[in-house]
Amino acid sequence: MRTVGALMGWMEGGLRLVRRSMGRGLETLAPQVPPDLTHMVRPLGPRPTVAVVIPAHDAAETLPDQLEALADQDYPGPWEVVVVDDGSGDDTRSVAEGFAGRMDLRVTTTPRRLGSPGARNWGASSASADILCFCDADDRVSAAWISSYVEALQRAPAAAGPLHPSDRPDVDTQPWRDPEPGRFSHASSGNFAIRSDIFHALGGFRADYPAHLAELDFSWRLQAAGLKYALADGAAVWYRIRDDLGDLWRQRVAWGIEEALARRLYGRSHMPHERAVATVKSYLWLMRRLPQLKSREARRQWVKVAGPRWGRLVGSLRYRVLYL
Repeated sequence: MRTVGALMGWMEGGLRLVRRSMGRGLETLAPQVPPDLTHMVRPLGPRPTVAVVIPAHDAAETLPDQLEALADQDYPGPWEVVVVDDGSGDDTRSVAEGFAGRMDLRVTTTPRRLGSPGARNWGASSASADILCFCDADDRVSAAWISSYVEALQRAPAAAGPLHPSDRPDVDTQPWRDPEPGRFSHASSGNFAIRSDIFHALGGFRADYPAHLAELDFSWRLQAAGLKYALADGAAVWYRIRDDLGDLWRQRVAWGIEEALARRLYGRSHMPHERAVATVKSYLWLMRRLPQLKSREARRQWVKVAGPRWGRLVGSLRYRVLYL
């Protein structure tokens, strides 16, 4: 009964998400059409400069793991880390500054809380490097992360690397690698790199979009501009699955809501429905697992699947679109 009560509370939390930042008129969120940027693709030099941009909000506890990983990078060329303190109320800034002696690192503070898309733009605008690499404050990059991206960007203007969840480190969840048939691919904003001139020509991330929709939109604008991603196999990131199940539920519900909004804004060409059989199988799996939610790990796996499904339902109702 306690488990059922918790699930109902999480679902109510998902409904409350609808009444937050996404309540504005959809006309202000219309997709932008970029110009053709294929003429900007040209070879990089042998040792291009690199800026690693990390948006950080109340990240004092997790940021050290990421900075330790960056301190061990094997790239011999010039590079820097830009930590964007996005309205933190903890010691994020002082924790980041504590690593300044181990790498070229600086901390910049946003004038107000911008959210991760705006914070990434803020950090990118303060950098003068040839390449921008993006990662998150609560993850951990591989030792060859920067050098792998430098190599990949000799072949393409943007690149994405493998994403490994902390609870299943042998699995790659980078969505760009294996897009659904007929669907535009996208790269996670927590592990990708791009030529800085291309990034700025595209206008950066949509800061008026929530985080997941902003990464979808950016990838789609890049492809609409005639450009493609390359795969950087050595640029791996291990990302944290949230420990608190309530936080995990709210995160996954928000993703589902934003996917429904993407369907409303971009239509079937970018967000086609999955096959009906797959949808039915997913809901059947969720129902069959309900009596088995006795262990924390079982509940975690259930939440990872159920959260986006519930979010899509909430988003479908909110945005008057069918995307289940």
